[in-house]
Amino acid sequence: MGNSSHPTFVFVPGALSPVAQYQHVVDLLRARHFDATIVATPSVGFRPGPAATMFDDAAAISSVTQALANEGKHTILVMHSYGGVPGTQSVKGVSAKERKSDGKSGGVKRLVYVNAIIPGLGESVRGLFGTQLPAFLKLVDDRLINIDPAASARNTYNPLAFTKALEWAQGMQPHSDISYQGAVSSLGYDHAPVSYLRCTKDMIVVPELSSTYYQKIADRTGTKPDLYEIETGHCPNASAPDELVDILIEIASKEE
Repeated sequence: MGNSSHPTFVFVPGALSPVAQYQHVVDLLRARHFDATIVATPSVGFRPGPAATMFDDAAAISSVTQALANEGKHTILVMHSYGGVPGTQSVKGVSAKERKSDGKSGGVKRLVYVNAIIPGLGESVRGLFGTQLPAFLKLVDDRLINIDPAASARNTYNPLAFTKALEWAQGMQPHSDISYQGAVSSLGYDHAPVSYLRCTKDMIVVPELSSTYYQKIADRTGTKPDLYEIETGHCPNASAPDELVDILIEIASKEE
């Protein structure tokens, strides 16, 4: 049970990442009396009907943050990897700043990007990274499939021991290719302050790239985001959950 004075953490998973891959971090936060939840983004996994768009993901995120805001709760939106794109899109109208100006309580109080892609206006994953896929991904119909878990284990879940990293990689699910094409039309960091967590051994969003995202926000807002680092790879939820939780709680303490 969380402490009602604490903000609630809302996690947005990365591409191909099911909710289960973030559950341990949520459990650690709850053990330390912080409420937390994970958005089941519709771009992940096989679902009936057309593959989900980035805007479908953004709508799923805002439905969670809006519901919590309507209960008067403040939230911290924690976006991992691809999750930074729909997360950024989702904030307008749900930020604590906007709600306060409308005489309402609750809302998204802070954004936390964890090794995340941070788009500018009109930018998409495809536009930022191009059409070439990592060797371990294959486009099948309209879904991206992990066809080489061993390779993704080494690149995505380092520096875990290979057998453990492979278990995580085998848990990855198909991801909607069209979600990579959605161009952002609203910037969440125009409406809420930002903290950026980068991992120094990340082989996906490498530190040099994350530095450009950090600067993008600083240039846009005129304020440098809080910067945190962990000496681990792309998925600290897998390889450094305790350190991740410590940083998230430190960030939350600034919002109380």
